[in-house]
Amino acid sequence: MRQARRRREPEADRRLLRRLQLTEGLLWLHAARGDPYARLLCGLPGGEPERLRERGPLWRAATGDWLVTDHAGAARATAGPHVVATTPFDLPADPPGVPTPPAPALGALPERGDLADVVRRDVVRVLAGGDAGTAALLADAEPAVDATVRAPAPAPAVRLAEAGAALPEHTDRPLLAATGVRLATTLVLNAVAALLDAGGWSRLAAEPGFAARVVTETWRYAPPLRLWPARVEAAPGWGRGLLTPGDRLVVVLAAANRDGTVFADPDRFDPDRSAGPVLVPGGPWAGPVGFARWYAEALLPRLAADAPRLRPDGPPVRPGRAPVTGAAARFPVRVI
Repeated sequence: MRQARRRREPEADRRLLRRLQLTEGLLWLHAARGDPYARLLCGLPGGEPERLRERGPLWRAATGDWLVTDHAGAARATAGPHVVATTPFDLPADPPGVPTPPAPALGALPERGDLADVVRRDVVRVLAGGDAGTAALLADAEPAVDATVRAPAPAPAVRLAEAGAALPEHTDRPLLAATGVRLATTLVLNAVAALLDAGGWSRLAAEPGFAARVVTETWRYAPPLRLWPARVEAAPGWGRGLLTPGDRLVVVLAAANRDGTVFADPDRFDPDRSAGPVLVPGGPWAGPVGFARWYAEALLPRLAADAPRLRPDGPPVRPGRAPVTGAAARFPVRVI
């Protein structure tokens, strides 16, 4: 059986490659014709969340997906029950309750280095519990969140497919394993970038409770889930009768959480703003989101205490194939 499986794998890989090439070609064609959602998926100018919002609160992209960009519509969509979240590999929600993981521990930062790599390795350590095999599996599964709307390049796609098949056999929380590394890493890096830019870095170590407000405001201002993909299960009572069962729906959280009718001065990062209805995905995403928040709230004050004079050494580098999270591949920093 093992030899027969190996004989089938090359043909399966070729079929996967052909599907990826066709999908990618159509996506770039839509982007070239100016569709802002296709341009966002390709990481091109003209695909910024505000451009999607300009098209209206509910509109259909050239890809066939329905886009929800306003706060009211996004709140209805994420509340269900007519809309069901899409998860990597169609994984269901993890069991309730999360075991207490090891505490974040970045160690001493070099004078100059890549904060993205340091944080990512620590999140893997926390989730893998020190097991090298699980750590390698988490690394292969990391693109899964963004792959819900755009496939990775061919080689990572093959590794991702194999990781998705292996996750349920290696952990009792496969959805957290598939999403936790990218969500937690992105949340931390987005919070650091926003806070350094806003000039509030020194408050993290000195002011109890400030980290929690920073994390909440980061979810609003620069969420690690910019897009919330879903499918319509039953025609909802909202949406002007446009949505039908089977439709693909994408809630643009990065636009909805900057809705000027809900948030004052929405394009300003302000952890001290009055509490507002920040949209944070629940349902099957509740566990991974909760882990990412816990990790960021635990790490940020320690990082600020250990590196009080942390400064960016260049802008975060965000690859085009991370449309859901906008994850940073690199974040150069220096400690002065």
